[in-house]
Amino acid sequence: MTPDSFYPRSRVRENEIGEFLSHMKEGGVKIVDIGGQSTRPGSERIGASEEMTRIRKAVEIALDSGFIVSIDSFYTSVIRECLEMGAHIINDVTGLEDPEMAHLSKKYDAPIIIMHKKGDFKTMQNSPYYENVIEEIISFFIRKIQNAREMGIEDNIVLDPGIGFGKRVEDNVSIIKNLRDLKLGFPLLIGLSRKSFIGSLTGEDVNERGFSSAIFNTIALMKGADIIRVHDIEESVKLAKIIKKINEF
Repeated sequence: MTPDSFYPRSRVRENEIGEFLSHMKEGGVKIVDIGGQSTRPGSERIGASEEMTRIRKAVEIALDSGFIVSIDSFYTSVIRECLEMGAHIINDVTGLEDPEMAHLSKKYDAPIIIMHKKGDFKTMQNSPYYENVIEEIISFFIRKIQNAREMGIEDNIVLDPGIGFGKRVEDNVSIIKNLRDLKLGFPLLIGLSRKSFIGSLTGEDVNERGFSSAIFNTIALMKGADIIRVHDIEESVKLAKIIKKINEF
């Protein structure tokens, strides 16, 4: 629900919400992640009140339509209001920078997605550097898991290594190649759909990255990802079903 998401086709206007969600349901989507603020590199921050105004109707319709609803926000006031409405999942793109997120997770028994990022959203892609990106993310996750446990959260944790959030192309590739090392006994979410590192590898612009995204998502699922956050519904649902079947053998 933003006018400036990096992928134009993911921008949904208020009068399009019902049709958009119906298309998702028909495609087999179970979880919808709703955000009112772009966190792409260079994005400008908006206030909590404006963000809530942008997403309120989408949250209402998604809940009425029977979706599991995840809220993508770093404002605790937005998360709290959405949980009061009945939303199910906290997608904390700041990785528990605000401990109130953990308190909300405990109070509402809501799973919390802890994402790794490096730097501020606006400037995070200005020359990020890691000695070892995998070791740094593991260290970050261990610290945040401990923080969550100290606040009374044990099992309601999902980890997200934050593809493209303060990462170089080689860092993103390393994350995908080493996903199993990042699970740490918790479900792992990957959001790589149509991101710029794919374009750096393939020379494709954002509108051309659908097939390449499907390839990377397939690799991610084969490497142990439990949830994929995507733009392209039909092919993503199909590839997830196929990999699930393969893993049953």
